[in-house]
Amino acid sequence: MSKISEFVSKALESSEDDGYKFGYITNRLCLRIAEVTGTRVLHDANTIITSSAVRHAFVRHGGETEKDRTTQQAITAEDFEYLFDITRNPDNIQKGDKQGRKRDDIIIFSKKIKGKNYFVLMNADRSQNPASLYFNTMYIRN
Repeated sequence: MSKISEFVSKALESSEDDGYKFGYITNRLCLRIAEVTGTRVLHDANTIITSSAVRHAFVRHGGETEKDRTTQQAITAEDFEYLFDITRNPDNIQKGDKQGRKRDDIIIFSKKIKGKNYFVLMNADRSQNPASLYFNTMYIRN
């Protein structure tokens, strides 16, 4: 079991709000994000997922929630194995149309993996040094 899988399993079993840094943004990806979205993310920005964000993703896009949405599939814990690849090697990047609680820009990373279209939304928090991208949610479209 990978570290991200262990983190997701622990998040789903407890009510604690831990965080897990699963990498950082390379300079090349920073430039691509800025070019496509207009959002400046600093080189070496951390990418972080929190337990509460994992639980939020499952409430919004897991199990029973997605059965009424004909264009989406429910996420599973196994889908989080792709999180690093989706955010580091996305097929597409776009700016989200909503901002986070702190008025952070939302960046949407998408990638087709094994016939599924994955979307990962990340909040760009530039109040920290270096800036961080926080996992917001994940969903899958047919």
